[in-house]
Amino acid sequence: MLFNIIRSMDERHEIRLFITSDAKVPEAYKNDVVSVNADKRHAMSAFVSLLRYIKSYRPEHVFTTSSNIGYMLILIKRLLRADYKVYIRCAVTPSEIYHDDLKSTILAKVNRLTYNGAELVIAQTEFMRRDLIRAYNIKPEKVKAIRNIVDTASDILSAIGNDHQVACKPPK
Repeated sequence: MLFNIIRSMDERHEIRLFITSDAKVPEAYKNDVVSVNADKRHAMSAFVSLLRYIKSYRPEHVFTTSSNIGYMLILIKRLLRADYKVYIRCAVTPSEIYHDDLKSTILAKVNRLTYNGAELVIAQTEFMRRDLIRAYNIKPEKVKAIRNIVDTASDILSAIGNDHQVACKPPK
């Protein structure tokens, strides 16, 4: 999914991929995107590396497919007093993951703060969109349903507006 989005962007946009883990960009995509690996075992271990990268790169827009990375991006944005926009694609609908234990309750509160701090939350289906709005009390206009298969950037661009781009910085 992420590489479909990256490939849908045109040459007017500088796109960079920050990978928190030790995963590598597949060979077929290496020419499509500049990537940086934090080479950490867990996403939270990459916090300082991500903070330094964002501080030096100063993006205007940041896209993530992970709520864990999403809350780090929101926190870094506040720490740096940065003005980049955060877009988070939600992978799992809230009604499928929360139970009545303490960890789940805390995670639900963190996700509520994270998703409400984002400029846009992308749901995979209309059901997920409604579930996110209900579970996290997100303003409906901040949550858009975009199906998994993306052939062009038109779905993403129409969701966030034609004057914005996802995961990119305008060319110099």
